Amino acid sequence: MKMSLEANVTVSLWTPDAKYFYYTRFSSSNATVKTLIYILTFVAIPAISLLGIVGNVLTACVLRRQGFKRSYNIFILALAISDTIFLVGVNNVAKIIYDRTGRIGFYLSHSSSMILYALHALCNGMEVDGKFMSMILPAFVSLERFIAVYFPLHLKNLVTCRRAKVAVAILFISWIPVNIYFLLLFRFEYVLDPVNNKSVGYIMRSDLMLNRPDVYKTISGFLFIVSGPIPVIFVSIMCMAVGAKIQIARKQTLFQIVTFPNCKPRMNLSRMESRTEVLQENNNLGNKTSTLQSGHVTLKPGHFKVDTKRNDSAFNILGPRGQTETRETQE
Repeated sequence: MKMSLEANVTVSLWTPDAKYFYYTRFSSSNATVKTLIYILTFVAIPAISLLGIVGNVLTACVLRRQGFKRSYNIFILALAISDTIFLVGVNNVAKIIYDRTGRIGFYLSHSSSMILYALHALCNGMEVDGKFMSMILPAFVSLERFIAVYFPLHLKNLVTCRRAKVAVAILFISWIPVNIYFLLLFRFEYVLDPVNNKSVGYIMRSDLMLNRPDVYKTISGFLFIVSGPIPVIFVSIMCMAVGAKIQIARKQTLFQIVTFPNCKPRMNLSRMESRTEVLQENNNLGNKTSTLQSGHVTLKPGHFKVDTKRNDSAFNILGPRGQTETRETQE
Protein backbone atom coordinates (compact mmCIF):
# COMPACT_ATOMS: atom_id res chain seq x y z
CA MET A 1 0.00 0.00 0.00
CA LYS A 2 1.46 3.37 -1.04
CA MET A 3 0.54 6.94 -0.23
CA SER A 4 1.58 10.17 -1.97
CA LEU A 5 2.43 13.29 0.02
CA GLU A 6 2.17 16.90 -1.08
CA ALA A 7 5.91 17.06 -1.69
CA ASN A 8 5.52 14.26 -4.29
CA VAL A 9 7.49 11.92 -2.07
CA THR A 10 6.27 8.34 -2.20
CA VAL A 11 6.20 6.60 1.16
CA SER A 12 5.27 3.14 2.32
CA LEU A 13 3.38 2.03 5.36
CA TRP A 14 5.52 1.30 8.40
CA THR A 15 6.71 -2.30 8.72
CA PRO A 16 6.84 -3.32 12.40
CA ASP A 17 9.17 -6.32 11.92
CA ALA A 18 12.25 -5.65 14.09
CA LYS A 19 14.61 -7.70 11.92
CA TYR A 20 14.53 -5.03 9.22
CA PHE A 21 15.77 -2.29 11.51
CA TYR A 22 19.51 -1.64 11.62
CA TYR A 23 19.24 -0.12 15.11
CA THR A 24 16.89 -1.18 17.89
CA ARG A 25 16.25 1.12 20.78
CA PHE A 26 17.54 0.05 24.18
CA SER A 27 14.92 0.92 26.76
CA SER A 28 15.06 0.46 30.49
CA SER A 29 12.61 1.28 33.23
CA ASN A 30 15.44 1.78 35.71
CA ALA A 31 16.03 5.50 36.29
CA THR A 32 19.70 4.93 37.17
CA VAL A 33 20.36 3.18 33.86
CA LYS A 34 18.65 5.98 31.96
CA THR A 35 20.75 8.56 33.77
CA LEU A 36 23.99 6.70 33.01
CA ILE A 37 23.08 6.40 29.33
CA TYR A 38 22.29 10.11 29.21
CA ILE A 39 25.59 11.07 30.91
CA LEU A 40 27.62 8.81 28.62
CA THR A 41 25.91 10.00 25.44
CA PHE A 42 25.72 13.74 26.06
CA VAL A 43 28.51 14.44 28.59
CA ALA A 44 31.27 11.84 29.02
CA ILE A 45 31.90 10.76 25.43
CA PRO A 46 31.83 14.30 23.94
CA ALA A 47 34.07 15.66 26.72
CA ILE A 48 36.66 12.89 26.38
CA SER A 49 36.55 13.19 22.61
CA LEU A 50 37.14 16.93 22.77
CA LEU A 51 40.18 16.50 25.02
CA GLY A 52 41.53 13.79 22.74
CA ILE A 53 41.08 15.90 19.60
CA VAL A 54 42.84 18.88 21.22
CA GLY A 55 45.71 16.62 22.31
CA ASN A 56 46.05 15.16 18.81
CA VAL A 57 46.09 18.63 17.25
CA LEU A 58 48.85 19.73 19.64
CA THR A 59 50.79 16.55 18.84
CA ALA A 60 50.51 17.26 15.11
CA CYS A 61 51.77 20.82 15.67
CA VAL A 62 54.81 19.59 17.63
CA LEU A 63 55.61 16.97 15.01
CA ARG A 64 55.31 19.56 12.25
CA ARG A 65 57.92 21.70 13.97
CA GLN A 66 60.24 18.74 14.41
CA GLY A 67 59.84 17.67 10.80
CA PHE A 68 59.08 14.30 9.28
CA LYS A 69 62.59 13.09 8.52
CA ARG A 70 62.15 10.27 11.03
CA SER A 71 59.86 7.30 10.50
CA TYR A 72 58.81 7.47 14.15
CA ASN A 73 57.28 10.94 13.66
CA ILE A 74 55.38 9.73 10.60
CA PHE A 75 53.81 6.84 12.51
CA ILE A 76 52.88 9.08 15.46
CA LEU A 77 51.25 11.63 13.12
CA ALA A 78 49.25 8.86 11.42
CA LEU A 79 48.16 7.59 14.84
CA ALA A 80 47.03 11.08 15.87
CA ILE A 81 45.02 11.44 12.65
CA SER A 82 43.34 8.03 13.05
CA ASP A 83 42.48 8.80 16.68
CA THR A 84 40.93 12.11 15.64
CA ILE A 85 38.90 10.39 12.92
CA PHE A 86 37.57 7.89 15.45
CA LEU A 87 36.75 10.56 18.05
CA VAL A 88 34.81 12.58 15.48
CA GLY A 89 32.99 9.52 14.18
CA VAL A 90 32.02 8.15 17.58
CA ASN A 91 30.08 11.36 18.28
CA ASN A 92 27.54 10.53 15.61
CA VAL A 93 25.03 13.35 15.92
CA ALA A 94 22.69 11.76 13.39
CA LYS A 95 22.59 8.52 15.38
CA ILE A 96 21.90 10.45 18.59
CA ILE A 97 18.97 12.18 16.91
CA TYR A 98 17.83 8.85 15.50
CA ASP A 99 17.53 6.82 18.71
CA ARG A 100 18.22 9.15 21.67
CA THR A 101 15.37 11.60 21.33
CA GLY A 102 12.62 9.47 22.83
CA ARG A 103 11.78 7.43 19.71
CA ILE A 104 13.54 5.72 16.82
CA GLY A 105 13.63 7.43 13.45
CA PHE A 106 14.06 10.79 11.77
CA TYR A 107 10.73 12.55 12.35
CA LEU A 108 11.59 15.27 9.88
CA SER A 109 11.01 16.11 6.25
CA HIS A 110 12.33 13.82 3.54
CA SER A 111 15.25 16.08 2.60
CA SER A 112 16.28 16.64 6.24
CA SER A 113 16.07 12.91 6.93
CA MET A 114 18.24 12.17 3.89
CA ILE A 115 20.88 14.67 5.08
CA LEU A 116 20.95 13.07 8.52
CA TYR A 117 21.18 9.62 6.94
CA ALA A 118 24.20 10.74 4.88
CA LEU A 119 25.77 12.25 8.00
CA HIS A 120 25.17 8.98 9.84
CA ALA A 121 26.87 6.99 7.06
CA LEU A 122 29.88 9.35 7.10
CA CYS A 123 30.31 9.24 10.87
CA ASN A 124 29.84 5.48 10.92
CA GLY A 125 32.61 5.06 8.34
CA MET A 126 34.91 7.40 10.28
CA GLU A 127 34.28 5.45 13.48
CA VAL A 128 35.04 2.11 11.82
CA ASP A 129 38.17 3.38 10.06
CA GLY A 130 39.53 5.26 13.06
CA LYS A 131 38.96 2.36 15.43
CA PHE A 132 40.69 -0.22 13.25
CA MET A 133 43.62 2.00 12.24
CA SER A 134 44.17 3.14 15.83
CA MET A 135 44.58 -0.50 16.78
CA ILE A 136 46.96 -1.41 13.93
CA LEU A 137 49.25 1.67 13.90
CA PRO A 138 50.72 0.98 17.38
CA ALA A 139 52.06 -2.27 15.91
CA PHE A 140 54.04 -0.19 13.38
CA VAL A 141 55.38 2.04 16.16
CA SER A 142 56.40 -0.90 18.37
CA LEU A 143 58.14 -2.63 15.44
CA GLU A 144 60.09 0.54 14.67
CA ARG A 145 61.16 0.85 18.32
CA PHE A 146 62.17 -2.83 18.39
CA ILE A 147 64.46 -2.34 15.40
CA ALA A 148 65.86 0.86 16.92
CA VAL A 149 66.81 -0.97 20.13
CA TYR A 150 68.09 -4.27 18.71
CA PHE A 151 69.48 -3.07 15.36
CA PRO A 152 70.34 0.62 15.83
CA LEU A 153 72.93 0.73 13.05
CA HIS A 154 70.45 -0.67 10.51
CA LEU A 155 67.45 1.43 11.53
CA LYS A 156 67.86 4.09 8.84
CA ASN A 157 68.25 1.44 6.14
CA LEU A 158 65.41 -0.82 7.25
CA VAL A 159 62.80 1.74 8.32
CA THR A 160 63.11 4.66 5.93
CA CYS A 161 60.74 7.61 5.80
CA ARG A 162 59.58 6.56 2.37
CA ARG A 163 58.70 3.05 3.55
CA ALA A 164 56.89 4.48 6.55
CA LYS A 165 54.78 6.76 4.33
CA VAL A 166 53.99 3.89 1.97
CA ALA A 167 52.94 1.62 4.87
CA VAL A 168 50.66 4.29 6.33
CA ALA A 169 49.15 5.07 2.91
CA ILE A 170 48.43 1.38 2.24
CA LEU A 171 46.79 1.05 5.66
CA PHE A 172 44.53 4.05 5.08
CA ILE A 173 43.60 3.01 1.53
CA SER A 174 42.93 -0.61 2.49
CA TRP A 175 39.93 0.41 4.56
CA ILE A 176 38.09 1.97 1.59
CA PRO A 177 36.58 -1.37 0.43
CA VAL A 178 35.73 -2.14 4.05
CA ASN A 179 33.84 1.14 4.25
CA ILE A 180 31.99 0.37 1.04
CA TYR A 181 30.96 -3.04 2.37
CA PHE A 182 29.64 -1.65 5.65
CA LEU A 183 27.84 1.11 3.76
CA LEU A 184 25.98 -1.52 1.75
CA LEU A 185 24.73 -3.20 4.92
CA PHE A 186 22.05 -0.60 5.56
CA ARG A 187 19.63 1.47 3.51
CA PHE A 188 17.36 4.46 4.00
CA GLU A 189 13.60 4.16 3.86
CA TYR A 190 11.06 6.94 4.29
CA VAL A 191 7.78 5.37 5.47
CA LEU A 192 4.50 6.35 7.01
CA ASP A 193 4.02 5.51 10.66
CA PRO A 194 0.29 4.83 11.07
CA VAL A 195 0.54 4.96 14.85
CA ASN A 196 1.82 8.54 14.95
CA ASN A 197 0.37 9.40 11.54
CA LYS A 198 3.72 10.87 10.48
CA SER A 199 6.30 10.13 7.82
CA VAL A 200 9.54 8.85 9.31
CA GLY A 201 13.00 8.15 7.94
CA TYR A 202 14.39 4.81 9.08
CA ILE A 203 17.81 3.18 8.78
CA MET A 204 17.03 -0.34 7.65
CA ARG A 205 19.09 -3.46 7.10
CA SER A 206 19.84 -4.11 3.45
CA ASP A 207 19.13 -7.32 1.58
CA LEU A 208 22.87 -8.06 1.59
CA MET A 209 22.84 -8.23 5.37
CA LEU A 210 19.52 -10.07 5.64
CA ASN A 211 20.13 -12.68 2.92
CA ARG A 212 23.82 -13.38 3.64
CA PRO A 213 24.28 -13.21 7.41
CA ASP A 214 27.07 -15.82 7.23
CA VAL A 215 29.17 -13.54 5.02
CA TYR A 216 28.59 -10.62 7.37
CA LYS A 217 29.67 -12.68 10.40
CA THR A 218 32.78 -13.98 8.60
CA ILE A 219 33.96 -10.53 7.47
CA SER A 220 33.19 -8.93 10.82
CA GLY A 221 35.04 -11.69 12.67
CA PHE A 222 38.07 -11.40 10.39
CA LEU A 223 38.25 -7.63 10.81
CA PHE A 224 37.91 -8.00 14.57
CA ILE A 225 40.83 -10.44 14.75
CA VAL A 226 43.05 -8.39 12.42
CA SER A 227 42.42 -5.15 14.29
CA GLY A 228 41.95 -6.57 17.77
CA PRO A 229 43.80 -9.52 19.34
CA ILE A 230 46.62 -9.73 16.77
CA PRO A 231 47.86 -6.11 17.14
CA VAL A 232 47.50 -6.26 20.93
CA ILE A 233 49.53 -9.48 21.19
CA PHE A 234 52.15 -8.18 18.74
CA VAL A 235 52.57 -4.88 20.59
CA SER A 236 52.82 -6.72 23.92
CA ILE A 237 55.57 -9.00 22.61
CA MET A 238 57.52 -6.06 21.15
CA CYS A 239 57.22 -4.07 24.39
CA MET A 240 58.44 -7.00 26.48
CA ALA A 241 61.39 -7.53 24.13
CA VAL A 242 62.38 -3.84 24.27
CA GLY A 243 61.97 -3.81 28.04
CA ALA A 244 64.16 -6.89 28.40
CA LYS A 245 66.88 -5.30 26.27
CA ILE A 246 66.80 -2.13 28.38
CA GLN A 247 67.03 -4.12 31.60
CA ILE A 248 70.03 -6.09 30.30
CA ALA A 249 71.81 -2.89 29.29
CA ARG A 250 71.09 -1.35 32.70
CA LYS A 251 72.46 -4.38 34.54
CA GLN A 252 75.61 -4.34 32.43
CA THR A 253 76.15 -0.66 33.23
CA LEU A 254 75.65 -1.25 36.97
CA PHE A 255 78.06 -4.18 36.84
CA GLN A 256 80.75 -2.03 35.24
CA ILE A 257 80.25 0.71 37.81
CA VAL A 258 80.48 -1.72 40.74
CA THR A 259 83.42 -3.68 39.31
CA PHE A 260 85.43 -0.68 38.09
CA PRO A 261 84.36 2.26 40.28
CA ASN A 262 87.32 4.46 39.25
CA CYS A 263 86.87 3.92 35.51
CA LYS A 264 84.60 6.10 33.45
CA PRO A 265 82.25 4.39 31.01
CA ARG A 266 83.77 3.91 27.59
CA MET A 267 82.59 6.20 24.82
CA ASN A 268 80.66 4.51 22.08
CA LEU A 269 82.44 5.69 18.96
CA SER A 270 80.61 3.41 16.52
CA ARG A 271 78.67 6.30 15.02
CA MET A 272 81.48 8.82 15.43
CA GLU A 273 84.03 6.70 13.62
CA SER A 274 82.08 6.99 10.40
CA ARG A 275 82.62 10.77 10.38
CA THR A 276 85.84 11.42 12.33
CA GLU A 277 89.42 10.15 12.35
CA VAL A 278 90.59 9.43 15.89
CA LEU A 279 94.34 9.19 16.52
CA GLN A 280 96.47 8.95 19.66
CA GLU A 281 98.81 11.96 20.20
CA ASN A 282 102.54 11.25 20.39
CA ASN A 283 104.13 11.37 23.82
CA ASN A 284 107.00 13.60 22.67
CA LEU A 285 104.79 16.69 22.45
CA GLY A 286 105.12 17.25 26.18
CA ASN A 287 102.84 19.82 27.67
CA LYS A 288 102.70 22.14 24.66
CA THR A 289 99.45 23.90 24.01
CA SER A 290 97.14 23.03 21.14
CA THR A 291 98.21 24.21 17.71
CA LEU A 292 96.43 24.35 14.36
CA GLN A 293 98.11 22.25 11.69
CA SER A 294 96.89 22.06 8.09
CA GLY A 295 93.19 21.79 8.82
CA HIS A 296 93.69 19.48 11.86
CA VAL A 297 93.24 20.33 15.53
CA THR A 298 96.13 18.76 17.52
CA LEU A 299 95.38 18.58 21.23
CA LYS A 300 97.41 17.88 24.36
CA PRO A 301 98.82 14.40 24.99
CA GLY A 302 96.15 11.86 25.76
CA HIS A 303 93.57 13.80 23.77
CA PHE A 304 92.40 13.17 20.21
CA LYS A 305 93.21 14.56 16.80
CA VAL A 306 90.07 15.40 14.85
CA ASP A 307 89.85 15.91 11.12
CA THR A 308 87.76 19.07 10.89
CA LYS A 309 87.14 18.52 7.19
CA ARG A 310 85.06 15.44 7.98
CA ASN A 311 83.74 16.51 11.38
CA ASP A 312 82.05 19.87 11.90
CA SER A 313 83.49 20.60 15.34
CA ALA A 314 85.33 19.12 18.28
CA PHE A 315 82.11 19.34 20.20
CA ASN A 316 81.14 15.82 19.07
CA ILE A 317 84.05 14.32 21.05
CA LEU A 318 85.16 16.79 23.68
CA GLY A 319 81.90 18.58 24.48
CA PRO A 320 81.50 22.34 25.03
CA ARG A 321 84.87 22.56 26.78
CA GLY A 322 86.75 21.15 23.84
CA GLN A 323 84.90 23.43 21.47
CA THR A 324 85.91 26.48 23.51
CA GLU A 325 89.56 25.42 23.56
CA THR A 326 89.50 24.90 19.80
CA ARG A 327 88.14 28.36 19.13
CA GLU A 328 90.79 29.92 21.35
CA THR A 329 93.51 28.01 19.49
CA GLN A 330 92.24 29.14 16.10
CA GLU A 331 92.36 32.75 17.25
